[in-house]
Amino acid sequence: MESRNNDQDNDDLSNLPDELLVGIGESSLSASDFINLPNTSPRFSLLFFDEHRLALKCLRQLLGHTALGEWEDAEGIWKIFPDLLIQRGTIYHRNPADITPEMNPGRYKYVNRTAYQIALMNEEYEEAEEMGKYMTEEEKQKQFAEVFPDGKMIKYNWDLKEAMRRLEAVFAEVIKDPLINENNLDVMSESTRAALNTLYEYVKPVPEHKIGLVFDANIYVEALKLYEEKFNDFKNKWDQRSFWCIRVEEHLASLLGTGYLRPHAQGICNKLTRTGCTLPDGSSYFAFRRPSSSVPGFHHFIGIYGGWGRPPLVAISSLFQKLCRARTRAGTELMRQYLRPSKSTCLVC
Repeated sequence: MESRNNDQDNDDLSNLPDELLVGIGESSLSASDFINLPNTSPRFSLLFFDEHRLALKCLRQLLGHTALGEWEDAEGIWKIFPDLLIQRGTIYHRNPADITPEMNPGRYKYVNRTAYQIALMNEEYEEAEEMGKYMTEEEKQKQFAEVFPDGKMIKYNWDLKEAMRRLEAVFAEVIKDPLINENNLDVMSESTRAALNTLYEYVKPVPEHKIGLVFDANIYVEALKLYEEKFNDFKNKWDQRSFWCIRVEEHLASLLGTGYLRPHAQGICNKLTRTGCTLPDGSSYFAFRRPSSSVPGFHHFIGIYGGWGRPPLVAISSLFQKLCRARTRAGTELMRQYLRPSKSTCLVC
């Protein structure tokens, strides 16, 4: 029998009556098929215009919930339309104009990525494993290789030593700055502001995130440890400590992948839920969902039980490091089960 090409198939489809085309679509097409309709018969695309738009909306919602760590909502979609887990898209939650990059660096713009890949990049390994139950081994390996091309689950184009150098430079300026006042944290010396902006510039999200982890949690751990180890070095006591906890620690926390940000926002000492990065009062952690007068990392610091906190008297870096070790174990286990166990790495030690 002579082989048939796609053009011939499309021509055959175009010659069918509308009623038959609708019947074929309703009985045979998946959500992914409806998304890809423009690449098939033009008549198919016109007949199923509403279905095409609905499928795209479902994909955007799946990617959006995944990017924000809203797993109950995300799972509700992928269980109904599991084929959407192989569909790629771009998702970005932009801050409003009145929330400047200095106030909050914003979240990540994922370009041409699947929900599974976004989960991996945010270190949401348990959730990725749940998604993986609806995917083939070959598909999971393919998607993994696209976002971690050398087989290592790391943040690319990143030097922790350089980030630490800039972090320590900020600390050196903060502890000697007499202008810092916890009642107006935007008041500081020019040298402190310059050091702070240098740190902000290095850690800010890339314009388009395509490969690697979204953030290296180690730099946040180092900020916590600096505060604890040099607690008595703050000359202006609680003014400078508040500044450090809010403008440095919380700014870095806002950049964490949702695998870390969810427990941070909900309260690292509280029971974790899958609803998203929400505070105990039910409000969202994310700046684009908050008033410009109430932004974590510019106005507030999140305590170990969630909500607005005061600079702590006790060490909390050990609590976060415990979470980091749990993330590392989960990532290593996922790689052993699905991917390339020989190339797994310790994310936070």
